[in-house]
Amino acid sequence: MKKKSLLSLLLSGLMIFTSICPASASPSESNDIYKVTSTSGASSNTIHQTGTDFYYQTPQTAYLTPLANGNYERLEYIDENIICETYDSSFKLLKTRKIPFELSLWGGYFSGSEYNYLLFGQSNSSESNKKEVFRIVKYDKNWNRINSCSINGANTCIPFHAGSADMTETNGKLYIHTCHEMYKTEDGYHHQANCTFVINENSMIVDDSFYDIMNHSYGYVSHSFSQKISTDGNNIYRADLGDAYPRGITFSVTNINNKIYEPHIYESVIDIPGNLGQNYTGFTLDSLKLNQNHYMISGSGITKNNITPNVYINCGSKTSPSSGAIWITNYKKSNHIEILQTKLISLNSTQFLLMWEEKNTVKNTYETKMILLNEDGKLASSIYTSKLPLSLCDPVMNNDGMLVWYVTNDKSPLFIKINPYQLSKVSSATKSLTIFSNSKFSLIGRTVTISGRKYKIISTNKVTFLGMTKKSSTLTIPDTVKYSGKTYKVTSISKNACQKQTKLKKVIIGKNITTIGSKSFYKCKNLKSISIKTSKLTLSKVGSSAFKGTYKKAKFKVPAKKKALYKKILVKRGASKKAKFTK
Repeated sequence: MKKKSLLSLLLSGLMIFTSICPASASPSESNDIYKVTSTSGASSNTIHQTGTDFYYQTPQTAYLTPLANGNYERLEYIDENIICETYDSSFKLLKTRKIPFELSLWGGYFSGSEYNYLLFGQSNSSESNKKEVFRIVKYDKNWNRINSCSINGANTCIPFHAGSADMTETNGKLYIHTCHEMYKTEDGYHHQANCTFVINENSMIVDDSFYDIMNHSYGYVSHSFSQKISTDGNNIYRADLGDAYPRGITFSVTNINNKIYEPHIYESVIDIPGNLGQNYTGFTLDSLKLNQNHYMISGSGITKNNITPNVYINCGSKTSPSSGAIWITNYKKSNHIEILQTKLISLNSTQFLLMWEEKNTVKNTYETKMILLNEDGKLASSIYTSKLPLSLCDPVMNNDGMLVWYVTNDKSPLFIKINPYQLSKVSSATKSLTIFSNSKFSLIGRTVTISGRKYKIISTNKVTFLGMTKKSSTLTIPDTVKYSGKTYKVTSISKNACQKQTKLKKVIIGKNITTIGSKSFYKCKNLKSISIKTSKLTLSKVGSSAFKGTYKKAKFKVPAKKKALYKKILVKRGASKKAKFTK
């Protein structure tokens, strides 16, 4: 596929500007460049967060909605609580609500033109077609519960598994694009894929759906690690991050009068290097945005020749997608830069704003980058730098055309407002800015890379192992790791951590591991040697199919006093009955 670089676009004779915007956009003439306002709302930890768990995106938890009267509504899923706060135009807290949580899994929130919607789910391990797996709850704009839609069975064992959820609406219908772990298939496995539901907003009844195993032409993606959906009122646009079928960033278009599984455009717009089914793609899919004539996708990704993730966009006509990535950055390993997230905002009918956050892994510092893009992907400004941090909350355009978002650092929110057409001035004013002065950024919830291994910091002294950044024949999950001057115990192995790592032959599991997630070593068919040092495992702490599909005559070395128990546990969790257990 054709690839384009930032440098080549700059050399193509583009005009660079930052303070010019269409006449309809008033912020370009404003002296209001940026503003940071502290508030007294609920504490959380959203700053520098990516919303991803190693190789897949997770459901969004932090939202900001500008209201018609100039106020703002913050909704955030915090520690299994749904907090809704209303702020005035100056970000003074006016009201706080707690919305009742339904079912057991969080899916997401959508602010419709007339109603609000929350998406919930629950697991269905029995594969019952009668069990509710998704629930969409409808509220009025004062958060009074009106009605709900229950979706039963739907070929779903675990909703939102290894992915996210996104929603849009048009013509009285709510469209939900998400993912699920499906019922066991003939090969004996539970596969993961995308799924889409169309809800009649008046009756709250399912009008259309797509959740079975299908081929690519239906819009089916498996595995789908990120899902995005948008509409222009005529068509439904969807994007997915796939690791196998296909392995790439996909883009589909379906007319609103057709079935959701009848797209008239379906393409893999960016091919991803690697083997089919290799969970680690090196890519994120962060945004899908539309304007009058074009679509644009943003995220970070790798190439065959550069395994350091860089910022990309893909864009094209809504009727004729373009293939390949336009690379906005070109970092190498020696630059020590980690791309945390990208944020894409459709400013008007002809321009987008792309923002992303970079972490210097040597200095442990953060910067936000900003650039204007024309609708065809051509650069409309230089790249500007700011110390204004990004967060899990996506920036939104307020009634005055200013860009607004909030950040939290285990404290109440700070609201940030910038003029998107004055990036040069925003950069100059905020290059040396200190946010959350005299305070260290909380690392809890961060995903970090240490010696080619990904970990998620889950407490002040513990991490969970997420997986490897590249293929290896050996893996040691250590007792402890050191990050940013602090030592953490490695206490758990994430679900799917090493799934389908066919090159893997030997694993050593450290003494502090208490939990091994489901499918951690699933289909590691050449994994012949597993040394388990921990004595803390129980049946309930080892997930289903954790060792299913490993080498049939694998050798497990386990603590002497746990030999009989561990053999029983590990065979139940997928290890072959022919496996050998030694002390």
